[in-house]
Amino acid sequence: MTWRYVNFREIGKIIAFMLPGMLVGYFLYYQVDLKFLLYIYGSVIVAIAVYTWLGKTGPRKVKLPLMIVLMTCAGLMQSLFVSGGAFVVLYAVTVFTDKAEFRATLSALWLVSNLLILGQEIGAGEITSYNFTLSVYVVIPTLFGIYLGNRIYKKVSGSTFFNMANFLLVISGLSCFIK
Repeated sequence: MTWRYVNFREIGKIIAFMLPGMLVGYFLYYQVDLKFLLYIYGSVIVAIAVYTWLGKTGPRKVKLPLMIVLMTCAGLMQSLFVSGGAFVVLYAVTVFTDKAEFRATLSALWLVSNLLILGQEIGAGEITSYNFTLSVYVVIPTLFGIYLGNRIYKKVSGSTFFNMANFLLVISGLSCFIK
């Protein structure tokens, strides 16, 4: 990620509107059956991917009420499933036309939001030696994925990049239905 492409203004707006949803999600995480919500969320991810794939992309002004709804939903899903990306992507494809700005800004956004979730999990006593060990095991595959993603990113056009992002959203949504 190149920091010069990060749009910090957009990150600030997105985080500000995600926080209420994240707070509700922290509460709901221990109160509701997440399996049912996961099926609904999977369906929403696929619908968003198809909409952004077929819809008009490019810079548009997103009205404030729509942004509040999208980012609140993003925060809710991020705190429940560590996966609020579909809602953010729906917003981001209308704001960012440059693949470098899109990628760098969303990468920085996920760094911030996942650090907030890590703080919540530490506070709730969710980080155990078993969880920590699992995290260590995924470091090498994660680094390989980052390396591979960087290689692919450099070789594809902007439109191909956005098509690949939507394809991965469909895969992500469908994975919510698999145990």
